[in-house]
This record gives sequence, structure tokens and C-alpha cells, in this order.
Amino acid sequence: MTRLSPPTLYRCPACARYFTRSVLTFLHFYDDVPEWSDGKNEQWWAGIGGPAGRCPACLTVVWVETDTALKREHWEPQAISRWSRLWHLVTGDRTGRLREEREWASLPREMREAERLDSLNTAQDYIDALAQIVPLVPERERYLRRKLWWASNDYLRRESGSPPLEADAARTNMERLLDLLSSTADILERVELYRQLGRFQEALDLIASVPPDQQAKARLQQQWTEAGGSTMRVIPPLPIAPLRRPRREMSTDS
Repeated sequence: MTRLSPPTLYRCPACARYFTRSVLTFLHFYDDVPEWSDGKNEQWWAGIGGPAGRCPACLTVVWVETDTALKREHWEPQAISRWSRLWHLVTGDRTGRLREEREWASLPREMREAERLDSLNTAQDYIDALAQIVPLVPERERYLRRKLWWASNDYLRRESGSPPLEADAARTNMERLLDLLSSTADILERVELYRQLGRFQEALDLIASVPPDQQAKARLQQQWTEAGGSTMRVIPPLPIAPLRRPRREMSTDS
């Protein structure tokens, strides 16, 4: 079962109002949910509790650092009956239940009424985030540009609508994301970016360096690249199969 953590209280750096945020603490993966070649899967919980969101008060996009939390497990104690309250009084409130009520009541009203941080979902959300989040250090920019890349491909997942980004803007985002990726762990993502950009020879050159534990997906990318395809694809269930040596001198025409 997928679970969320209790809400944690934060203060917006832009408007100084309060908001709450919960993160995923346990994930359940459903087998019938597609995975896509850009790395996104469509589990219903994907995107919940991310490190960036819109303040519900001023709508500014903020990046949430966990060490700036003001109060953890920020929720109103559940109401209890008159007889339960009497029991806690008679037994000296050994469990702290009445103390929790007093502590909640003592908080300022704006803290008690804090709303949840709004999730980012659309391409425009991530464009706003790239413009508004300061400082935009590489780790943050990499996260946001990956999310923007996924959002720019969502119309293909839905098989409806039109691209949310102009072609030049989508290309610029992918090229910048490539610049921000360098580790072996990112190698399949880099291959896919090269392929979607139509830079097929660079994709094939990188496929030759894919470690053994990632070769099943790389074999699909190799097939799509050698066929000259630059469109995002759905990934079928993957058998384990060795890579063939990529053909050389691949055309960059898509």
C-alpha cells in the first residue's frame, strides 16, 4: 500500500505564509502501468510529495528543504468523546492526548489553517519553477528540467492534444538536461535524450558503454535509434538479451 507521511509545516520564503507538505513513505508498484522511454512511469502516486511546489497562498513556486521544517506531524488531534476525555483526566493524561490538544490550540490560527503545498504537474509549472526558484543549483535544475521534459512528452502519452512547448524550447530544455547529466546511473537517460534530439550516432556511441545490468533497455533504444526513430516510445516487458554491436555512421536525419 502506498502511504504518505504526516504533514510537515513550512513557511513560504516569498510571502511568509505557512503551508504543509507530505512525502511518500511507502510505494506500491502496479504491474499494468506503462513505463516510457523517457523514464517516466504512470503510477498514480508519481509526482506526489516532490521537493518543489506552489505555495497555496501566493502561488510562487518554491523548493522545499527538509531541514527548514518548522513542525513535523502537523495535524489536528482527532476529536474524542466526553468519556474518553474524562478517562484521560482521571488517569493523569499518561498518553499525552490532552497535552496534544492544548499544544494544537496554542498555535497561531494561520499555522492551524495552513494548506497543503500544491504539486507541479504541467509544463508551465516547471517553466515557472525554473524562473522562480533561487538558487537554481545544478541538482535542482536537473530535477526540474527532467520534469519539464516529461511534461513536454505527456501529449504523446495521452495520444491527444498538442505539444505544450514550441519545438525550439523543447529542444533547448533537452540539450540543457544533457549538459547536467554525466554519471553512469544517467546513461540510459542520456541515450534517450540523444535519440529524441535526432543525434543518433552519439546515442549509439553511448550505448556501447552501457553496463550489463542496463542492457535490456539499451537494446530497445539501439533498435529504435538504428531505425532512425526519435519519438518517445512505451517500453514493453523486457527479456534479458545481449547487446549487438551498433552500426556505425548513423544518419542524424529523423
